[in-house]
Amino acid sequence: MNKTMKYLLSSLCIATSVLFLSCKPSTETPKENVKEMTLTTSESTEKKSDSKGVTYEQVSKLAEDPDVLIIDARKTEEFVQGHIKNSKNFYAMEFEKNIPEFLGLNLPADKRIVVYCGGGECELSHMIADQLTKQFKFTNVYIYLNGWKEWTEKGGAVSK
Repeated sequence: MNKTMKYLLSSLCIATSVLFLSCKPSTETPKENVKEMTLTTSESTEKKSDSKGVTYEQVSKLAEDPDVLIIDARKTEEFVQGHIKNSKNFYAMEFEKNIPEFLGLNLPADKRIVVYCGGGECELSHMIADQLTKQFKFTNVYIYLNGWKEWTEKGGAVSK
């Protein structure tokens, strides 16, 4: 294992052990043009992540775009019971185990990535988003703040 991989693994272990404050819903206005989506981070002083928040409407459009990677940060058991269409499951608390699979995707640094979890008080999406932006240097990482709870409440498409 090379030095970079060891550094990444140790950094990810440390990052996954950090607890964050509760999720705050985004106050951003949805953009109609998904291809040119550029959102800003909420001005909240309780900001948990450098990633940008997205709304249900935005995620609904992004989920239909094959150029967008959607990551479900929940446990595998939850993922198999239902998830957003076309999402990939990388459980945040075990993300370091999935690094080889994730790196195998060969994603460009500007790949648009949406991360979600249970929503509300769940911090798992923030954990992965921070790892993607800080350790892997991805530049277009978005967090669906209201997550799975809102997705199912609003009737979003569910895959099993």
